[in-house]
Formats: sequence, structure tokens, C-alpha cells
Amino acid sequence: MNQQAKRIKELFGYARTLTKEQGIGTMCVRAAGFFKRRFFGKRARYWPSNMALEAQRSDPAAETFPIISILTPLYNTPQNFLTEFLDSVENQTAHNWQLCLADASDDAHTYVGELVQKHVAANPRIRYVKIENKGIAANTNAAARLAQGEYLALADHDDILAPHAIYCMGKELQKTGADFAYSDEALFRKSPKTAHVAHFKPDYAPEYLMACNYICHLAVFRKSLFDAIGGERPECDGAQDHDLFLRLIDAMQAKDANAAPLHIPQVLYYWRVHAASTSGGTAAKPYVEKAAQKAVADLGADAGGLHPGAPAELGRAACGRAYPGISVRHDVFNARRTHTVYSGPAAAGGGRAGTALEQ
Repeated sequence: MNQQAKRIKELFGYARTLTKEQGIGTMCVRAAGFFKRRFFGKRARYWPSNMALEAQRSDPAAETFPIISILTPLYNTPQNFLTEFLDSVENQTAHNWQLCLADASDDAHTYVGELVQKHVAANPRIRYVKIENKGIAANTNAAARLAQGEYLALADHDDILAPHAIYCMGKELQKTGADFAYSDEALFRKSPKTAHVAHFKPDYAPEYLMACNYICHLAVFRKSLFDAIGGERPECDGAQDHDLFLRLIDAMQAKDANAAPLHIPQVLYYWRVHAASTSGGTAAKPYVEKAAQKAVADLGADAGGLHPGAPAELGRAACGRAYPGISVRHDVFNARRTHTVYSGPAAAGGGRAGTALEQ
């Protein structure tokens, strides 16, 4: 039985019990409340009001926010997805952005470049380069070479930025001076205003990050830090962002043991669910698991090596999914750089990520 069928069975069971214990009137009131929340309450629930968006557009302080260069590799992007993505960037409430597009589309999808060029001609904040397809990491690095902003952001070519994404990021980065920040996100199928799943993330959780890429979207970090670690690694294609985040934090904490990414608890990114996206699971890209395993294993090796008894296989790794059975010592990412990552039984109650702390 799938999860949806199981949930429906549970709801009908609850309705029967409620009717028996409290009567049909109480059950009807509860049912009405449920349907209101389920089918009407979700509409635009993470989307700011028009009044709030207009206030941001007229905020003079936004003119002083740091420039954020959005890195987006393009590859055979469906035209409607690309149009919606470009519109979401150009309709931001703040103008402290630059969009850097590296187009690796093949000859059968020349409309990608043609469409983008029209936007480039109308908006000088958009930069475009046609490249040979060398994989997602190399293509992202090509986009980064176009960037002129103090900060970089990662966005996929088929997703949508919330209209206040750049404003909120810029405001918090200016206020805190953070080297790295990330927001919450939501998943949608047709419209971001009817998002059906939200990912409300914790503040920086190092053990959780070793278990899965919970940071995901929207992530923003200093360009100087990205350049210092050499950008994304092609050998981690599929989990290149997870690998990047681990190395960014490692570099931050090499200078300051207490450094951590800043969590901005707002939905600033909408991740489109479709057959070719990992938003609905990693089955669309089966190579993701091995790439994520490599990212975690390489971090452990760089920081002091795997535990002598650790098997080469670090468990099931997946971008945005759990790695059952990974234990992480309490001094992960410490300044002494002696932490060890190894495979082992997860402690009871380790949670979704299946992580445990070795005391």
C-alpha cells in the first residue's frame, strides 16, 4: 500500500472513530476544517502579500544590498520552464542581482540561446555564454566565470525564485556579513502558488549535512570563498552542490572553528517536480548516490582520513535523502581538522538522516 492510500485509510478510520465517540456533528465540523486546510489553505501560503512585495520594491535600503550573481547552467531547457525561470529572476523586488547563464544545449535546442539573447538585450544584468557540455559542475563553473557579484547563488534552469528571494538574502547578508546563507524551499508541479510540499530546514546541523544535502536551495555564498576552493568538482557530478557546501563550510571553519552557514527561515525557492528532476527523488538521476558518497568520503579523507575499520562503501548516500548507518564524531568540522567519518550502525532514534554522535 502506498503512502497516499495508507493516509486515506487512516483518515476514514479516524472519521469512524470520531463519529462513534462524539457524534456526526463533530465529525462534520472536523471534516470541513480538514478540507478547507487541505484544498484551500495551501494556496500561496508561502507567498508574501502584494503589499509586502511593493514595500520591498520601494525600500531605498535595497540599493545598498550586496550584488548576488545567480549561476544557472542551461541544457535543453523546456521553453516554458525557461521562460518562467527568467521571469522569476527579472521580477525580483530588489535589483541587487546578476544572472549568469552558461548554455550547453545541443543543436536541436537552439531556441534556448535565442530566447535568452532576447532577455540579454533588454536587461544588462543578464550575462550569457554558449559552452560545450562538460557536465553540471563544469557548466556551473563556466557560469561563475561570468559573475561580478560579491556573492553567488545556485539556481536550476527549470525552477522558480520567490519574488522576494534576492531582497531577503541581500538584506540578511548585509546585516550579518555572513559568508554563506541558505533558505527554506517548496516543491510545486504547476504553479509555485500551489506548492504541495515545503522543506522547513534546521539551522546549521553538521551531522545532518553529512547525512544528506538538506541545505539544497536557495544557497548563497561569497564568490571569494567559492574561488578559493576551486569551485565545483566535476568528479562529484550529481551531488556537486552537496560536495560544494561541505567544502565551503570546511574552508570557513579552517579560519574560524565557530563559523556556520546562516539559515534564513523563509521559503525563497520553488523546486519544480517533474520526471527529469531529483525534486521527487533520486530515481531520475541514479548516479547521484555514488557522487554523494564520494563527497562525504573525500571530506573525511581530507580532514584526517576514514576510520581504519571503515568499509569503502559509506552506506546509501543521496542528494536530499538519508545515508542510513553513518556515524559522525562530535568534532566534525572542527578547527583541528582531525574529525573522522565512518560507516557504522546508527543510534536508535537517530532520525530521518540515521545519524549518531560518537562520544
